[in-house]
Amino acid sequence: MRPARALSKQVRHPFKSHVPVKDPEIFTNSLEKTVGAHRDANRAGLIRKVYPREPSPAIWRPQLRPEVYAGYSPPATATSPTLETPEPEPTAVKPQSKARRRKRNHGLDSPVSRLSSQRPTLDLIHGVQPGQRPWLAHVEQYPAHDEATARLDAEIRALDQHLTLRPGEQRVVEQLSLEVGNLLERHILSADLLTGLPFAAKSIRKSLDLKPQITNSRRTGLALPHSGAHFVFPVKYQERSGRSFVLTAHLDPRLRLVEHVLRTSSAFDQVHFVRKSVPILSAQHQKTGLRLHFSFGHFPRLMDEYLQTAHAEFPSLRPLYVATRTLLEARGLFGPVNSGIGANALAVLIIAFLKMNHDRFVGPYRLGKQLLAFLHIYGSEIDLQTVGVAADPPGFFGAQKMRRPKQGEEPTFHRGQRSIMNARSTVATKQNIRFLCIQDPTQFMRNLGRSCARIAELQCAFMASHDSLQRACDDWPSRRGNSQFSILAPALQANFDELEVFRERIASSTDVGLE
Repeated sequence: MRPARALSKQVRHPFKSHVPVKDPEIFTNSLEKTVGAHRDANRAGLIRKVYPREPSPAIWRPQLRPEVYAGYSPPATATSPTLETPEPEPTAVKPQSKARRRKRNHGLDSPVSRLSSQRPTLDLIHGVQPGQRPWLAHVEQYPAHDEATARLDAEIRALDQHLTLRPGEQRVVEQLSLEVGNLLERHILSADLLTGLPFAAKSIRKSLDLKPQITNSRRTGLALPHSGAHFVFPVKYQERSGRSFVLTAHLDPRLRLVEHVLRTSSAFDQVHFVRKSVPILSAQHQKTGLRLHFSFGHFPRLMDEYLQTAHAEFPSLRPLYVATRTLLEARGLFGPVNSGIGANALAVLIIAFLKMNHDRFVGPYRLGKQLLAFLHIYGSEIDLQTVGVAADPPGFFGAQKMRRPKQGEEPTFHRGQRSIMNARSTVATKQNIRFLCIQDPTQFMRNLGRSCARIAELQCAFMASHDSLQRACDDWPSRRGNSQFSILAPALQANFDELEVFRERIASSTDVGLE
């Protein structure tokens, strides 16, 4: 066997110049220690730490006290009152790079599923500019609006009214559902080898239910005008070991047929798959600009029925959802595309809040108080990076409470919460990612917040919006005579220009006939 020292001298890196290093120690009576010393030396020569020159614009860092920095020395004597030492920032940033950093942050932002085409700057998030206020046209002036909470209640309802689907917008989605079904019937059921359709067994084509059903937010009543339309092709669940599931291997060929038809049609573009576990096909309708999603699954969906029941039980669910989603979209924190919270997760988050505080808010003008309390609880009172949220039964759960009972059977919801928290701990350890935990009330083992990895930014947005609302409520007594003053606008900071253009485009699409 060749000595370890001789082996170390023959090691070379062919793609970079060789730098002589100090030979590792050789332990005469321990081969294990010798190999470990060589391994540490090799790692020290290959791996080095890289520190960024400036902080990432997507990560929020709290302001730290100057005492925590190295080399800090308290002032010995008091100086002139006009001279103030600025508070140091957490990381050293060149002054001339501030404008360049904002410009780069603006260019990286994606306009997908947002009310605003531009991501707000830091000043906008802290409420320097109030944003647009198109919902004020729906606010009627009442004497009861002398109270700030009553005025905020009226503005929230007006925003909900402004973002409610118009009859023409709903009619376009229903017409698209019928036209897509007719298009698939013409190209799939009557297809032969001369049509260019990919090979598929005759039994698969005959078993397709080509009448897509509208699902998700457009079925539950929580849709906004720019929300995508999700269609599901009903299939039957198969039972295996007492657990219902959809066999993905049988759905892929069917969805591939739908993909081929949509790609060959000139009415659609940007056709692609957006999910791996349960395949979802996404396409954009060129004439209206609507984003359509197609999938196979059970119909009606359990989540749709749950949200419909909750909407009937809590009338304030829709207004609170609209206001919260608007402020999150304006900041680029909504939707899986932005690593933000999804639509169902946000709805369940609001339902959990309403169930835990069902006796707290009484009176005719309670929407304003509910929105303030919602933003305060999820922005300041709890830490969503360590705590999960459940709506059925309502409450919070954490890792310290996720122990198995020593005696008796463990409740299903408790087992699901423990599974969700364990999955988050595993991902945080392996990938250094901590995602939001919101338990699905219809499938306790499922986490609705898994797509949201920007928890700190989410809570920062809630906290900043709460502070903006509180300041505007305090200013309301002196602004009561101004009809254009808005309590809600500084918290939302949303730009509605693209939304209005989108709605006009849908309104002008009287015919959505597909080729």
